[in-house]
Amino acid sequence: MPELNDTPIASLPLWKHFIDKTADQPTHQQMVIRHLNDSFPLLERIIIAFPTYTLHNKQHQYNIMKLMGELLGPRLSDLSGLELAVLILSAVYHDMGMVYQPQELKQVSEEPEFEEFLKANIAARLQYEEHGKTATEDIVGWYCRWMHAKRVWKFLVNSDRVNPFLWDSIPFRDQLGYVCESHNESAAYIKHHEAEFDNNFLGECDLTFCAILLRLSDIMDFDDTRTPLSVYEYLELGRSRKASDQVSDDEWHKHLNSKGFKFERTEGKITLRFTAAPAHPRTEVGMRNFLKLIEAELMTCSELLRSCSDRWKDFVLPDEINKDGIIGKNYKSGSYHFSLAEDDVMQLLTGEGIYNDDFIFLRELLQNAFDTSRHREFKEGLAGKHFKADAITISFFTDDEGYQWVRIDDHGMGMNQEVIENHLLKKGKSYYKSDAFKLEKLFIQQGTDKDFVPISRFGIGL
Repeated sequence: MPELNDTPIASLPLWKHFIDKTADQPTHQQMVIRHLNDSFPLLERIIIAFPTYTLHNKQHQYNIMKLMGELLGPRLSDLSGLELAVLILSAVYHDMGMVYQPQELKQVSEEPEFEEFLKANIAARLQYEEHGKTATEDIVGWYCRWMHAKRVWKFLVNSDRVNPFLWDSIPFRDQLGYVCESHNESAAYIKHHEAEFDNNFLGECDLTFCAILLRLSDIMDFDDTRTPLSVYEYLELGRSRKASDQVSDDEWHKHLNSKGFKFERTEGKITLRFTAAPAHPRTEVGMRNFLKLIEAELMTCSELLRSCSDRWKDFVLPDEINKDGIIGKNYKSGSYHFSLAEDDVMQLLTGEGIYNDDFIFLRELLQNAFDTSRHREFKEGLAGKHFKADAITISFFTDDEGYQWVRIDDHGMGMNQEVIENHLLKKGKSYYKSDAFKLEKLFIQQGTDKDFVPISRFGIGL
């Protein structure tokens, strides 16, 4: 029988079932085992690009395969040999795109996808421009995380040359690639790409179902097995002031204090019981927020099951997470949070607490008109135009019902739907403090010698 090199994966039910299911297909077994033995050493190199991340070595792959088996439960035996192979290989390859050579890290800004990344992330574009179009360490890490699932193809293509992904002489590299890449996309992405996720591939493999199991098992790998205390102490993340290190520190604490999930099955219902002993309220809040993400993913994947084959569309996923097992150390745990009495706060912001004049709203509206007119002139200057906004006009009238109206018209920038939803309708959310405006201002300043400083500062004028 073929063997894996120095790994506990061989003890997992998922693996044992694969060996049993392919007992008369030794070439299939050998193909999968060679990929695993070749891949595990590469995964150890993820720390080059992500030295402060929770571990993504073969412990992570072991956990994912274990969780796949626990999600499947008694339905594990219903998997075909090819489905088992896709699940095992996707567990190993899905994060392979995080493996970078040091020289590759220095050249990420030259990759064609880097511009696509900047377009998709305004905050990253702003940071990139503010640093003189330089890919800082934080931006490189950000890009690599964003890119890693797409980058899996590089490794699949290379591995396929040496050890072809074949099932009964039929290639399935691309199908495996779609499953791996999808774990970093939304569940809606899978539904809208039905051609790539054939639910009856080669008559025996539901790729949509495999993608569901991979994404759920990946996000549910939430315990302390990937966060050795000795490694955390070595990294000294808690002493770093870098924003990226603070994020990593929070992730390590969440995992260090987590004991993971237990599956409870009763009468066709599956409940996840999560246990943890956070040492700080901040860690518990982070845990609970992450559990909300998992619950949302479970709900979305339950809907996605409708797109699966008849064999799997009736599959039952856990419908809730029992969080009673989260017990804080040395503090009282509860749902305590600041809340706002909206009417009182609005009175505070718009009443005599700040404004002692009933007609101060006129000043606020005029300030908005001045700002958007000056913004328009500022932006038009980038095109080399000598543009002067039309005068702001103020009119007064009484309607048929006797109500008095003041109308202020300007010829400034106007507002699109994004500005209305995310700034105008949110108290205290000024557009002029957004990353989108900061980035726009930076571009204009690079092409002109002018500046624009808005009068409005608080975002409560309306």
